[in-house]
Amino acid sequence: MTGYIIRRILWMIPLLWAVTTVTFFLMHLVPGGPFDQEKQLPPAALENLEKRYNLDKPLFEQYGLYIWGVAQGDLGISFRQDREVTDILRDGFWVSAQLGLITFAFAMVVGMFLGVFSALNQNNFLDYVGVFFATVGASMPNFIAATLLVLIFSVQLGWFDVLGWEFGNYRKMVLPVLSLGLLPAAYVARITRASMLEVLGQDYIRTARAKGLRERVVVLRHAVKNAMIPVLTVAGPIFAILVTGSFIVERIFQINGVGRPFVDAVFRRDYGVIMGTTIFYATVVAIANLVVDILYAAVDPRIRYQ
Repeated sequence: MTGYIIRRILWMIPLLWAVTTVTFFLMHLVPGGPFDQEKQLPPAALENLEKRYNLDKPLFEQYGLYIWGVAQGDLGISFRQDREVTDILRDGFWVSAQLGLITFAFAMVVGMFLGVFSALNQNNFLDYVGVFFATVGASMPNFIAATLLVLIFSVQLGWFDVLGWEFGNYRKMVLPVLSLGLLPAAYVARITRASMLEVLGQDYIRTARAKGLRERVVVLRHAVKNAMIPVLTVAGPIFAILVTGSFIVERIFQINGVGRPFVDAVFRRDYGVIMGTTIFYATVVAIANLVVDILYAAVDPRIRYQ
């Protein structure tokens, strides 16, 4: 297992290099630049800015300088804020992490509960209710869910606040968590239901019941544990997506996480923030997938990595 983990960590280096390279050149193919404004800058000022941020150099030289900086842990500078990208990510990550962790817990608990509950009540009314929720949730983008939740629970009922995020203040936490968590919860519910139905039809489940084990023991100890492997497969990417910030939800609720600066950077062609956020996101996804692979072996002893 140790050798496998080391190999996976080493494989992250070419992976992150590929992500960085593709993002860098695609970003520079987009028309416009970071200093394009409605009011044209004086030529001397524009020249000084481009020289300060190495934009006056040939593209491949800019690429080499950026790769060298990343190799030393430097994600660059925001052209519009004149701040280190690592400082911008550090300021917003804790807020995004709070929102993401709570949403991830909500999505996994609700999704797994509904999936198991529907599978145990297959083809009856309770199963139809669970399937209906999973279908609606999986087909509803989070910006639609956010809009509906705001209209109903904030504008009409006045139960929750709309703007900002404050950990511990449920009035500001509930709507962003629900908006961000409905889709992954529905996705987890569908996968859990399908996996549970497959496991419940296996011979070892029938054998466990034939031995006289209580249904609760059969379900929790044998069925649920073995049904979790497909759920773990999607849990890693879901965790990475949620913890690194939701661009749309953070924008709607004016939450100062990682997502808002990235959206602003895209509109402003702030290359440093775009590149730094992309590399950060790719790193979190790679680490989350590694953790999922390790959890496979913990859930299923038959899985061994060489």
